[in-house]
Amino acid sequence: CLEAAFHCAVLPQEREELYWMLAAERILHTPALRLRDAPRMFPPPVLQIAADYLQTVCEQFGLDLRGDEDFYLTLLHLLRSFQAPNPMFAGRDRIRLIKADLLSELVLAWPIQPVFFAQTGRYLDETELVLLANCVSGALTYVFHRHPEFKIRSVICCHLNMSVAWVIKRKVLSRFLPFMLITDLLPVNAKDSYDFSSVELILSTVHKPIAEPAAAEELEISAEVTPRDVQRIDTLLRQKQILKLFPVRPEALRQLIEGAWWLEDETFSDFAAALRRAATPLLERGIIPGEYIEELLQREALCSQVVAPGIAFFASAMPATQTRLSVAVLRHRMVLNKNKVRAVAVGCFRQEDRPLLFYCQYLIHRRNRSVQSFGALRTGAELRRLLLEGSPFSDETGGGGHLPGSGARASDRPAPAGGKAGTEGESS
Repeated sequence: CLEAAFHCAVLPQEREELYWMLAAERILHTPALRLRDAPRMFPPPVLQIAADYLQTVCEQFGLDLRGDEDFYLTLLHLLRSFQAPNPMFAGRDRIRLIKADLLSELVLAWPIQPVFFAQTGRYLDETELVLLANCVSGALTYVFHRHPEFKIRSVICCHLNMSVAWVIKRKVLSRFLPFMLITDLLPVNAKDSYDFSSVELILSTVHKPIAEPAAAEELEISAEVTPRDVQRIDTLLRQKQILKLFPVRPEALRQLIEGAWWLEDETFSDFAAALRRAATPLLERGIIPGEYIEELLQREALCSQVVAPGIAFFASAMPATQTRLSVAVLRHRMVLNKNKVRAVAVGCFRQEDRPLLFYCQYLIHRRNRSVQSFGALRTGAELRRLLLEGSPFSDETGGGGHLPGSGARASDRPAPAGGKAGTEGESS
């Protein structure tokens, strides 16, 4: 048919490849598709995977996404494409680039693994998990849109005139009006007399701290509000809204870090040994079962959680008898996914404390971005101080940050990902 329609000839050696490309790209006509059509348009295994996955997310995290019809139909399409003979997805480099901004969504995507395995006999790979996490991100956007109380209270601090600040406000709100509330436009000379106590985010065009460390989080943007600025604002808003979606006691995160086990001056030949050593205090006290570590190793093999140098944080939604954190500080930094890791942290959470997983993940990720090099941070005391108090060495970190929602600088670019684990031969 193609040859007749386009008056061309397809070489015999290209016919099979072309067939698989067409088969993989076959999609349903979505504009006319409605929820009532799903049982007729999608095979029973796809419907079962979607139902079981949404039920699991609801049970584990108390997040019910089943009322979002558009997300549900998109999820069915995605699951159907995962089972195509030769699916065509974005390249791995692109997938790893966006993964750094989807860490919380990946936590919410992971419960599909046992469900998908039960129906298909295999697990989702990294590309498929990230694509699912991206869809979950869209579902969360819908949740935030329906809950205006989750809006992030923000101010704009501009070093130019007020008309420029007003234009910045209009540009930002044109993209993020459902998710943020801009309460004030501040000139730089007003920052010392302004009360930031009710502000959650400061968008600043100034290359220096605006508020005191205990005040709002700051994000440096350009006066032109470039596409890169929009992407970084979007990422930060989603991260902060997820923390609002899963609230915890204000002191819970600090107590978790203060009560952590710190294993000093450890040396390992591979990543698995480092992870098992970090989890030793938890295993010896019966806080987690043995399969907890196996799940973490499986998850790392399928979709690495290490996206930045510094502290590598690993946790599972599998319930534990206590909510605890254990950290193994390495004598020599370990190279994992092209990132030099100074410490391996393993967290476990009781059913009622699962929201802390997102807070701990968020805190460590932001601290990792605030430090230029972890070469000078060698002890558990230094890393603990970094987590609890911000940057311990001003020359090393260039400013650092603070606990979520309390003044962390967010202008750092994410570190690249990709690669395999190994250890450095030199002292680092």
